[in-house]
Amino acid sequence: MTDELTQARLKELYTYDKTTGIFTSLVARGRVPKGHQTKGSVNAAGYCRLRIDGELHYAHRLAWLYEYGDWPTVLIDHRNEDKGDNRIDNLREATNAKNKQNVTRKPASSGVVGAIAKRGKFISKIKVEGKSIHLGTFDTAEEAGEAYQTARVKLHPFSNEASVVKALLA
Repeated sequence: MTDELTQARLKELYTYDKTTGIFTSLVARGRVPKGHQTKGSVNAAGYCRLRIDGELHYAHRLAWLYEYGDWPTVLIDHRNEDKGDNRIDNLREATNAKNKQNVTRKPASSGVVGAIAKRGKFISKIKVEGKSIHLGTFDTAEEAGEAYQTARVKLHPFSNEASVVKALLA
């Protein structure tokens, strides 16, 4: 196995444009010509990767290494939830719990996010640090959804920051 990729080695091979999230090759390597611009190949999960010295690396982690000189110590979260957007301003370190806060929730079978239909009523729950918190049972899906959104603002502050960023980037 090769030594861990360093910032110095990365900068020998690529430049990184922090405003676009694109890497540009500084040397011709194999089929990659010098000056080739890339976000990297996209895997099944939607993350961009680059092969460097025979090893695949996630582009968002490479961007972090390029800009800050060290590998991230935890996960890297894409603030706007776009896994292909590797601009440094869109990346932040996050614990697994915080990373899970920054996910767009899909509506439940009721058609409302945070409202689960059960026996003619609607239950609202939210997860915090892996624990499910019951927010109440409501007569309408909208009431349950409102309870969920209110709790999310209070209990998922990391997602609130992401929502602001998404609005600014839209």
